[in-house]
Amino acid sequence: MNFLRLQIVIAFFFFGWSISDRTVVCEKKYRVKVHHSGMESSEPAEKVLVRSTCSSLEPVLFYMDVESVVCGDSQCRIDVIRMYWDAFGVFKRIELPTGVDLEKAGGISFSKEDYEKLNRILCNKKSSLKDVQKYEVTGSETSEGVDAMAGETIALNTKSYVKGAVWTCYTLWHWANGEVVPIIQNKTGNSMTVKELVALLKDTSPINKIFALEQLIRLKHFGMEIQNAVLGLRTGENLRLQKLVIKYLSQVSKKNYMIGIGYLLEKRNDQFAHLALRSMLNSAHEMPNEFLQSVGKYVINSNSYQQLEVFLTILETKSITYPPIHNDLISILQHTNFLMSRRVYWYLSGQNLSEESELELKNFKKKNSKKI
Repeated sequence: MNFLRLQIVIAFFFFGWSISDRTVVCEKKYRVKVHHSGMESSEPAEKVLVRSTCSSLEPVLFYMDVESVVCGDSQCRIDVIRMYWDAFGVFKRIELPTGVDLEKAGGISFSKEDYEKLNRILCNKKSSLKDVQKYEVTGSETSEGVDAMAGETIALNTKSYVKGAVWTCYTLWHWANGEVVPIIQNKTGNSMTVKELVALLKDTSPINKIFALEQLIRLKHFGMEIQNAVLGLRTGENLRLQKLVIKYLSQVSKKNYMIGIGYLLEKRNDQFAHLALRSMLNSAHEMPNEFLQSVGKYVINSNSYQQLEVFLTILETKSITYPPIHNDLISILQHTNFLMSRRVYWYLSGQNLSEESELELKNFKKKNSKKI
């Protein structure tokens, strides 16, 4: 966070706001239901989510007023604060009402440094707070990271909470990164045109690309131009992006699905190829033998045991018996990677082969009898 941005965030913390139900022309309100992992009730809470276009510096913001502590008993102090997200559901900051400060154990108010650390914590979607259960945190306001009920130290990185305010950090993190995020994303997606969503696929930000793909899938936009844009997406090694591309392809026609899989294999990206093959394994499409043979040729040239394993599992699971594929696989018996050769040997041993292929299989068995 640059210095100017930090000043803006701190200013919001200290100068605050006042709660009001006034109607603002540049704001639109939505009544939403969200569940928080710190709630006693299993029923979701009813909240008012506001879409604001009032700021020239931040064209679209969403905000929601939440409780800073969701108490497990009647002894906790609750402050209503305002949380902000951008149009893609990325947490931006919190604002406190005028005259309100967050407090740590012993009634000590947050310092400037505490607010700065809290903002970093809330912006971290991968925080260890994500996997901590409510019962592990109960009572930790006064015991600094120790569960007062069990008497055990909570497995949290010290970067994941402000000293003396574990429960507050837990509560706010789950508001900032919880169920309201996809609600915001869907509100934004509904307000965008297909052209605008496709344009985001070319954005340099992985977050924006992920958002666009998720919305295109949710809104079922599967036109040819969009399919081409998805296949042309630069994913790098971003696993989440690659999985979304595969998820998108799985919902188009069988013809276009196969074209897409072939295109992805041609990218020569091992991670992408493995995902594509796994997709074929789980697909309900009945794919022509000729297509499977072309995929097999790619797998053979990949020199990847993992890809070979998935491909052979596809053949076995879908009961594919196509002699041209068997003939292609025979060459792997001579591969320098013995694990690949042995896997193909065991697969071919259960197939009807030509006399020539049977002879090669017997020679392999004779040569490697002690290893198979």
